[in-house]
Amino acid sequence: MSKGWIGVDLDGTLAEYYGWHNGNIGKPIPTMVAKVKTLLAAGQDVRIMTARVSCKTRSESDASFQRLMILEWCKENLGVPLQVTCEKDFLMLDLYDDRCHQIIINTGKDAAEVATARANLLLHQYNELLARFDSHSTEPYEQMIERHKVEREENASIS
Repeated sequence: MSKGWIGVDLDGTLAEYYGWHNGNIGKPIPTMVAKVKTLLAAGQDVRIMTARVSCKTRSESDASFQRLMILEWCKENLGVPLQVTCEKDFLMLDLYDDRCHQIIINTGKDAAEVATARANLLLHQYNELLARFDSHSTEPYEQMIERHKVEREENASIS
């Protein structure tokens, strides 16, 4: 087990969220509840990461009330109360949240955009290969494969 903790957003990630509705917490989202239970069973420190407990956006008493509601929700739906925070620190290992984009470290590149671009490139290359085979290309097979390796290496250096 790693030293550190894993943050899980509440609204829209761990619990359904369709607007504030007096601060009531939504029904559990089964996929994420199972994920959190798996992490806890593996000995991970899992914490609820939510703006509900921020004193910057609500009064201290409202934030405290929200914290109590979250603890009760966790006991009811996860079997245990989890620590609740609205701040990340250097010990946070990972964050599950419906409002963030993963950025490839030290690049500023959106991981989903890079993955999509690579998938589109592979699909284009695959379709090009199919078209060449369908047109009964006269280019020798080994030469065509080598040319595609070179093109793939050139395209990889672009991303």
